[in-house]
Amino acid sequence: MLVCLVISACQSQPGETSETWLLDHEKWQPLHQADDPFAEHRPEQVDCSGFLPERENLEVHTSHCNYAGLGQPTLTALEPGDQIETALSYQALFPPPGVESAQAHVALIVGEDVVFEMDLDLPIDRHDYHPIAFTVDTSYPAGTPAVLHLHNHGSNVYNVLPVLRVTQLD
Repeated sequence: MLVCLVISACQSQPGETSETWLLDHEKWQPLHQADDPFAEHRPEQVDCSGFLPERENLEVHTSHCNYAGLGQPTLTALEPGDQIETALSYQALFPPPGVESAQAHVALIVGEDVVFEMDLDLPIDRHDYHPIAFTVDTSYPAGTPAVLHLHNHGSNVYNVLPVLRVTQLD
């Protein structure tokens, strides 16, 4: 009887999921222009010393990073039906002094596929939090190149929360 209880406790229940780190915020590296899928967005001079891991998040300070084109290989494979989950948060966002409005652009690329993309119209006078979740429809082996793209006009701070692979357990 005890063996039966132990075995059934180890089996997954319907609707259960497993979360695995897809990316490690400590491993982001600036991309060379030739490797940047958004090279047409790059300014002539890229100066990006303002990205750093902060606990489990990635913090990007656009006052010290005029363009973030960052890359790293995925830590785990992705299969059709898996979800990628993360979130983007920021305080109030402002365009540069003397400019009435501007736009920020954020994207996540896995392999050659833009799996998430968002434009933000600046100014935004409040803190905001954007949960991001999307289902993968293609297989990607572990080690597939991933790119985080973020740029805006102005001095702002963005936080990218952990990027996870979420798998439905059978």
